Amino acid sequence: MRLRNQLFLMFLLFSMLLIALMAGINSWSFDRGFSNFVAKNEKRRMLPVLDELSEHFAANQSWDWIRDNPRAMREILRSGLRDGRRDKRGESRGQKDRPLGGPPPRILLLDENKQSIDGLTIPNKKLILLPITVEEKIVGYLGTREPKGVTGEIEQVFSQQQKRSYAYAAVAMSILSILLANFLASRIVKPILKVNKAVENITAGEYQHRIDTGSRDEIGDLSRNINQMALTLEKNLNTRQQWTAEISHELRTPVAVLQGELESIQDGVTPLNEQAIASLHAESMRLSRLINDLHDLSLSDLGALNYKMESIDIAALLKKRLRENKALVAKRGLTLSLQGSDSPVIIRGDAQRLVQLVDNLLQNSLRYTDAGGSLDISLKQEAEFIVLDWADSSPGVTDDQLPRLFDSLYRTDESRNRSGGGSGLGLTVVAKIAEAHNGRVAAYHSASGGLGVSVHLPV
Repeated sequence: MRLRNQLFLMFLLFSMLLIALMAGINSWSFDRGFSNFVAKNEKRRMLPVLDELSEHFAANQSWDWIRDNPRAMREILRSGLRDGRRDKRGESRGQKDRPLGGPPPRILLLDENKQSIDGLTIPNKKLILLPITVEEKIVGYLGTREPKGVTGEIEQVFSQQQKRSYAYAAVAMSILSILLANFLASRIVKPILKVNKAVENITAGEYQHRIDTGSRDEIGDLSRNINQMALTLEKNLNTRQQWTAEISHELRTPVAVLQGELESIQDGVTPLNEQAIASLHAESMRLSRLINDLHDLSLSDLGALNYKMESIDIAALLKKRLRENKALVAKRGLTLSLQGSDSPVIIRGDAQRLVQLVDNLLQNSLRYTDAGGSLDISLKQEAEFIVLDWADSSPGVTDDQLPRLFDSLYRTDESRNRSGGGSGLGLTVVAKIAEAHNGRVAAYHSASGGLGVSVHLPV
């Protein structure tokens, strides 16, 4: 069953139950209230009888006159229920009124101990006892059965009219409940249908599809989450397409150079000498570096890079790698300075991957820093992190390019060109290794006009 139909039935059943409950309560309340009303009328009818019984008791000072003459009680009932009398307060009780509610009820006369006087059996049913007083002293009781339900033609007509009114109101409320249940079910299901349609479009590959998220309820939150999911899928698709195009381009360049130089040697244009072999070797090394970087990056994305965590003196590791590459730094004509490595700086990490991190930072500076420039490196501790600052001299990058330096295959062609043979993956691998150590990286403008990279690694 569709959700709309389920909601409709649920709202409708709930409304019907409320209507039935209200009808039952109203019927019970009416019957109870009307019975009380009839009971009060019965008490009012008996007041003339009470007055006459009180006068007779005062005259005889006992109930023997009733016991000796049973017909006397019937005469008093006929007289009291037929003719109205004035009470001691002088208020009218309806002269010559006709009895209310039909024929006289069965009357029982009881003494002050609530024992029958006229010899009639006291029924087990509940009685209405009206006290008979003489000089404010109770000398007996006049008992009549408490009326059950509605008695009398007028009362029955009134009761039926009230019940018909309740029935008409229940029917009207039922119709209103059907209309309201249909409206509420449609209103609730409508945004869900929009969300379902959007999911179908996204599943079909329409990642640019968005849902209107004007509401602030749970459906609105779901719509915003789906929009965010669609945006993420769209970005991933664009990234994948860009990644494929850039990898193809990166691989095509060294392959095209190798193919051109080999064809030139085959055609006899270029002699096969040491210089030609060195050029071919350089292009093959460039292709090898690109493939290795792509492999490392794919492994880091998959989480498949092996990390063997242990206590490492990163200051000693850094000094060792710079010392081993001192000749390359000197060949590029760069001035190297290292600060903060005089004492051990212990962190927990993978030595092999941290060496790769340092090498990638060094290769990035060697490729893109102008000859005669400088490379300033420092180690310092900030709170719970060891911060490795790596700053080279000009050329630098623009503000817009800074946050993109750690994207895969991104290079700033205007200032950091491809002549050095970089793959555009070195800083990306640096970021992945730092993240694997629960650290982070950030790029900034160095004081000497170049690029600065800060690597935060937990102590």
